[in-house]
Amino acid sequence: MIAVADPPAAAEESQPRTIAELTQTVSASRLSTWQRCRLQFYFRYVAGIQKAPTPALHIGTVIHTVLQQWNLARWHKRQLNIEALKGIFSQAWAIWQEGEQIEWDGKEQAAKSTAWNVLQTYFRDTPITGD
Repeated sequence: MIAVADPPAAAEESQPRTIAELTQTVSASRLSTWQRCRLQFYFRYVAGIQKAPTPALHIGTVIHTVLQQWNLARWHKRQLNIEALKGIFSQAWAIWQEGEQIEWDGKEQAAKSTAWNVLQTYFRDTPITGD
């Protein structure tokens, strides 16, 4: 059985990060945010305030998770049928939504269906063989 990676834990009450924690990881996005807007940097990286993911981000994360599991299975020479992939998709859809306030505006089922159709099209039309 393939397990879907757990999403990052949402902090109930996020504590401000120390300078030591902030300097452990330096990335291009952090530097860009610092240069663009110091207040945004503070809210995002020091205070740890995260905005709710958009529907598009959620869909992309779920599709990426399914493709990641598909590739891992291929690398380990395991076959995943379409039903197993749909199970991974459903599990990822639920897991990545836990604790989030995604604004679906009543269109979650349509978005879920579209995301699954994108994956089905990819699996059907990909030149990558299951070998």
